[in-house]
Amino acid sequence: MVVDPDSNISPDDIALLLSVPLTQADFVAAVGTSDWLSKFNTAGLDGATRAQRLTDRWNTEYWPLVAEPLLHLRDFAADLKVEVRLGAKLLDIRECTSSKSVVILFAHWKGPELVSDDFVKPVDRGHFVERLRSCEMETPFVRYLSAALSANESRRPGLKDRLLTFVSGLLGGGPNRGPSLRDVLTKALMVDIAEEYGTSGGVQQVLELDITRMSRRRDTMDSVFQGLLNPGNRLELPDGFHTKEETEVSIASSFEGVLDLTVCTSTVLGDYIGARRRHALRVVQFPTVQELLWGAECISKTLRLVAEDCQPYLRARLMASKLVEQEVRRLGHQNGVAS
Repeated sequence: MVVDPDSNISPDDIALLLSVPLTQADFVAAVGTSDWLSKFNTAGLDGATRAQRLTDRWNTEYWPLVAEPLLHLRDFAADLKVEVRLGAKLLDIRECTSSKSVVILFAHWKGPELVSDDFVKPVDRGHFVERLRSCEMETPFVRYLSAALSANESRRPGLKDRLLTFVSGLLGGGPNRGPSLRDVLTKALMVDIAEEYGTSGGVQQVLELDITRMSRRRDTMDSVFQGLLNPGNRLELPDGFHTKEETEVSIASSFEGVLDLTVCTSTVLGDYIGARRRHALRVVQFPTVQELLWGAECISKTLRLVAEDCQPYLRARLMASKLVEQEVRRLGHQNGVAS
């Protein structure tokens, strides 16, 4: 579908795709496999205690901050004749970009950060070192990883280390083992090293956002440590985790409208889609975490501006974001004065 970003569209030419759980049953079912919802999952609890803990988290956190505002948005959008799809998957992205001018996606982007659950159990540091030794990739980043892990791996506790460990134990502290595997890999995502970008034409320097650098390096880690790490940089949908490449391919080839990625740190995904499509479509994207409560309010105001004031979608989106920001500041000021 082709659309002039400065032209007016009707609400029935918009699709709203909601890919996050909106019922308590779906929330509980997804907690064990979702990257985004893993923060609500507590390991080591018996069944009854875990169920009660999840109910409490649903009632106090997920319902008021995620499910309720998105359900209100769903109802408001449906009243305007916007097409709404719950539990949206890749197929829904393809179908809606084939028939609509604007597609709005609420989902989770698993970023480049390393979390404990990314390490495939059992974790053996030696396997990571061996994988690097047999790696055929010869890049400054891979060499840095190899040196950082090998140096720490070869370090053997001497008499001083054993004494420190003994004293630490007496004082109630932990053993002195140096940086953990996760610490070393996390540092590698951001460390300042000279890298080769494959540029030509006399380009001397490449500037990139921190999130872009981290994502690029995480992709390299996932390739080198395949089977040892659960990969990052994935779009989480009910049908699984999808790379930026899989996501881009799912967009209809004819789509030249607006893709609104109301997704946390969607810059990497948005930039990739824009570049692959030679910027034939417009992508709304964000370099930072997006709270879904905020996103729901922004989209609600955007749809109202489109439907009632006949504003072009991108202009309405910008206006709505500013309105929500002004409301938040006003409420914050009022609360500050009241206190």
